[in-house]
Amino acid sequence: MEIVGFLLCQIILLSRKNRLPFMLELYQFESCPYCAKVRAKLTELEIDYIARSAPPGSKQRETLQELGGQQQVPFLVDPEMGESLYESDDIIAYLEEHYSNK
Repeated sequence: MEIVGFLLCQIILLSRKNRLPFMLELYQFESCPYCAKVRAKLTELEIDYIARSAPPGSKQRETLQELGGQQQVPFLVDPEMGESLYESDDIIAYLEEHYSNK
């Protein structure tokens, strides 16, 4: 029984160690200058994120409406903190406050 318990503990620890962190999601589109500002800040801070392409008229815009009540980009979702934000300057301030290695 001790060996089974030990192995079970090792499996649990290994699964926790290899668990992927929550990823930030950025709803954006390439030619948007406000989205470019946010992408630049994410790159500067070396933050991995999921880029969701949401050009005007796309289905992702419907998702934006459901998530935040507007069809505007950029829109950042931080599932780990339970936060979601519009407006590039607000998103950049949020990233600096929560993800900057000061």
